[in-house]
Amino acid sequence: MLVDVPGAAMSAMRILLVEDEPATAAEIMRTLEEAGCEIVGPIGGQAGALTLAEGEPLDGAIVDANLRGQTAEPVAAALARRGIPFLVISGQAPPEVPSVLGNRPFLAKPFGEHDLVSATFDLFPTHQGPAAS
Repeated sequence: MLVDVPGAAMSAMRILLVEDEPATAAEIMRTLEEAGCEIVGPIGGQAGALTLAEGEPLDGAIVDANLRGQTAEPVAAALARRGIPFLVISGQAPPEVPSVLGNRPFLAKPFGEHDLVSATFDLFPTHQGPAAS
C-alpha cells in the first residue's frame, strides 16, 4: 500500500537502513521506496553498518537499536558526528535503549507504514539532497 507523502518531499532521499531482521528490513525498504526514498542497504551487522555510516553520502538513517545481539551505538555515534539525522527502531522500550540511541526519535516495533513514513519525514523538515561524505 502506497503511503501519501506531502509534496513527494522524501523523493530521492538516501536513507541508510540498518536492520538485522530480513522480513522487517524488506517491509521498511518497500515502504520507503514507495515514498520515493533511495535505500542504502539494508545492512544487518554492526561492522558493515558502521562502514556505511562513516563514509556513504546519506540524508538520514533508520537504525535498529539491537543488531544480532550487538548495540547500534557505534553506528549512531558515526551518524551523529556527521550530522546525519536518524530514527531509532526497536522492539525494546525506549528506557532500555542505550543512551546515544535513546535521545533520538524512536519508533517501537511493530509499527505501521504510515507511522514509519511520518517518523522518517519528520527527520527532514527541509530536504536538500544527499549529504556529502
